[in-house]
Amino acid sequence: MFLKSLEFMFKSNNINNATRTITALKSYKEIPGPKTLPILGNLLNLKNFGGEYNLLEFRDFQDILQAQYGDIVKWELFNQKNVYLYDPELIRQAFKTDGNTPHRSVLHPILKLHKKLGIKSTLSNSQGERWRKLRSLSNPCMARPQTILSYLSNQNQVANELINLIDNKFQLDSSEYKFNNFDQILRLLALEYVSEIAFDKRLYCVDESKRLEDVSKLVTCINTFFIQAGRLLFSPPIWQYYPTKDWIEFETASRYIFKKTGEYINKAYNDLNNNTSSLCPHHKKQTVLREFLERKEKYGLDTNDVIGLMTDFLMAGVDTTATAIHYLLYDLGTNHLIQEKLYNEINQVVGKSTEITEEHLSQLKYLKCVVKESLRLHSSVPANSRILTEDTVIGDYLIPKGVVLVFCNSFISKCDKYFKNAKKFDPDRWMNGEENINPYAILSFGFGARMCIGRRIAEQEIYLTMIKLIQKYRVDYIGKEPGLKIGLVAAPDQPLDINLFKR
Repeated sequence: MFLKSLEFMFKSNNINNATRTITALKSYKEIPGPKTLPILGNLLNLKNFGGEYNLLEFRDFQDILQAQYGDIVKWELFNQKNVYLYDPELIRQAFKTDGNTPHRSVLHPILKLHKKLGIKSTLSNSQGERWRKLRSLSNPCMARPQTILSYLSNQNQVANELINLIDNKFQLDSSEYKFNNFDQILRLLALEYVSEIAFDKRLYCVDESKRLEDVSKLVTCINTFFIQAGRLLFSPPIWQYYPTKDWIEFETASRYIFKKTGEYINKAYNDLNNNTSSLCPHHKKQTVLREFLERKEKYGLDTNDVIGLMTDFLMAGVDTTATAIHYLLYDLGTNHLIQEKLYNEINQVVGKSTEITEEHLSQLKYLKCVVKESLRLHSSVPANSRILTEDTVIGDYLIPKGVVLVFCNSFISKCDKYFKNAKKFDPDRWMNGEENINPYAILSFGFGARMCIGRRIAEQEIYLTMIKLIQKYRVDYIGKEPGLKIGLVAAPDQPLDINLFKR
């Protein structure tokens, strides 16, 4: 009886302490931020409506909010409530709420497009049980390290075609070539990487002599998709009710992408059923598409679901990978001592080999630090997000269910508070471990259950491309210093102009 009384007293004290703690917390309304209006929220704070903020310059927008209001800031538009987090410890608290099916903020332009085209939600735009099924189907063929390494042979072929294209540009006995707009070549390269393992089909994007007719249009449409989706996402939602110019361009480009993707996948699916292509189970070639088509029924999914997944993969795998390599060549082309250090590692580990192996990749430690550092400075995703599925304590505030938490990683990753000489390109900061770097201070691929599903594939493509380029050429960046253009992802606003020197 005495023990029971003690237990009751202990529980009562805990309840009272918890009550006092919750009572001491500040409410959502007390979070700092620009003054809001009923229904409109912060609409009149936008430049288009006479205010000072421009969502289309999203990184600057984040920086200005932080400078004015601190590390946790409230921002509202119509019925959407957002809280911007600028402290990795606050972000850590947010990720603790993830659970098995974390909710990410919806990309409303894509959601509207899918409804209009009769397409079910895809991996990037689904929630709950639907997301769990799609992720479970995708993980084995897009996230497991050994599976990703099985794509290496195919990726080597594509990377070698890039080197052949560059070599053919050099005049006889010339050791230097000026390459303007090399970023266009990188988009073609990224599309070829995707097509090789996602569609079981070579588009010959890089090989000019074999390039299929629809490739240039497909690359243009993917670029348009990203630019216009970003403009729609960060602008007042007039397009939801009236087909604006941005919406029409977005929809036209998207329809072409879905059309071509559907053609590739349906052809591959028919070949699989007829055992007439490389999708035959006895064929050694490993592709994402083959895995998806063979396993979809296990998860209660159909061919249209696979088309949606592959279209997601196509969208995510072209501009983001091309942008990452673009920034890497800028960083190395303006930091020649770091480039030479990387070349020495590649020369020591790989030598003159044209076939990059798993063993090579495992030994190229400095290369991985170079890539990580470039992604820190130039993340193509300036922010990540979560939708709270329950009332949650973040810092000193009790934030209600339904609020979107925005993790401002582009601000944090370049802040001297979290990185020494944060704006300096310094791969060596990663060479001696990361004991003093908060893991939530760099979120290039997100974090947790909804981390980018294509991360390992993208990294392998980036590593392979950089090995091949630095192995054969010295790179000198000759263009203007790039600023930033915001679409669905962030990208340089300058072309990639470089001089290449044969080694």
